[in-house]
Amino acid sequence: MTLTIDLTPDEEATLMNKAALAGLDVSEYALRVLHEASLPTVQDSGETMYDSLKALGVIGIVEGTSGPGDGRSWSEIEAPCDPL
Repeated sequence: MTLTIDLTPDEEATLMNKAALAGLDVSEYALRVLHEASLPTVQDSGETMYDSLKALGVIGIVEGTSGPGDGRSWSEIEAPCDPL
């Protein structure tokens, strides 16, 4: 697919400068910016950071715990995970 964007001279200069700073060709940089702009953000979806990380599988409930906010210290939660 080819995309043509009409930019003002200032916008074009800014794009070229930012691409150079990133060490990328202008078209590669523009593609990266377009891709990053299309990714949903935590603010867009209203999720908390915890919800986002849990959905990605980065955060999970440690076996033997009742989940976040149960009042225990980290050492109490971590102990069942220590190798024997």
